Amino acid sequence: MAVKIPFPPPPPKLEGYAQCPSCLKDDVYKADLVCRHCGYTLRIPMYGWIGGALMALSMLPLFLWMFGITQINLLPLVGFLLPEIPFDTFAILGILMFLAGLGLGFTAAGRIRAESRQYSTA
Repeated sequence: MAVKIPFPPPPPKLEGYAQCPSCLKDDVYKADLVCRHCGYTLRIPMYGWIGGALMALSMLPLFLWMFGITQINLLPLVGFLLPEIPFDTFAILGILMFLAGLGLGFTAAGRIRAESRQYSTA
């Protein structure tokens, strides 16, 4: 008798962990960032993910600045050129995006660290 696997597979459950993957304790709460018993990181706050995405997206304007692109050609799409952009605009935009992402990432890490200290047994 063959086992029938549903296709496509069911989507993953969004409840979070039922138990800690590290210490296997059963009393894990959905809102916790870290396990109350061992300090294992269970989830990352949303602004940590946004910070990582901002740092990754900041590479696009930095590459545009590095290759010296100052005018974006829209002739094939709408039939006109955009005005010329000052040379350092892409560099400044890329650096600001990277620093904003870095700040959000450090904020998320600080929140995780504060919660892990709250539950640490040491």
